[in-house]
Amino acid sequence: MNNDNDDTFVTIVVPVIIEVERFQRVALRRTARAPRNTPPLHVTPKTLLTGLCHCGYCKSAMCITTGKSGRYRYLKCNKRISVSGSSCPSRNVPYERFEKAILMAITERVLTDKRIRAILADCRNHADKLSAQQETERHQVAEAKSQVERKLNSLYKLVEDEKVKIDSSLGVRIQAGRTN
Repeated sequence: MNNDNDDTFVTIVVPVIIEVERFQRVALRRTARAPRNTPPLHVTPKTLLTGLCHCGYCKSAMCITTGKSGRYRYLKCNKRISVSGSSCPSRNVPYERFEKAILMAITERVLTDKRIRAILADCRNHADKLSAQQETERHQVAEAKSQVERKLNSLYKLVEDEKVKIDSSLGVRIQAGRTN
């Protein structure tokens, strides 16, 4: 008979299978490698060209594979990985060599002095337009503020000359004018 309210325990001696220190080390490693703690690669790519490269033969996406327990990285046709190795004639491309070639091409063909000067001029023009727009907005705000101050001063003068009496609704409007 099992009584749920029974507070008696039976102690059973169990031999140690794993030392406590080893168990704790493994537990720390498991925690560090848990999927909830490590974001997926498509959220935080580790490579510059993730998702941009396609196979020159079959137009499938290229993905990174590793060799020698992760020591080497290669770009490989996704069709060769998912379908079969003979489905596409492309070869593995060492990733570091590919990335250097891409960066060199960008530096030589895209980031020329002429283009950098054009980009800088465009940035300056954009900054000048923003500055002019902000200046216009500052003038509009200053004009609106001075207009409210003129109206309040006129109202104060009418109250001082006892031509207008302040009631609750006028008091509310005066407060609103002060906060604007």
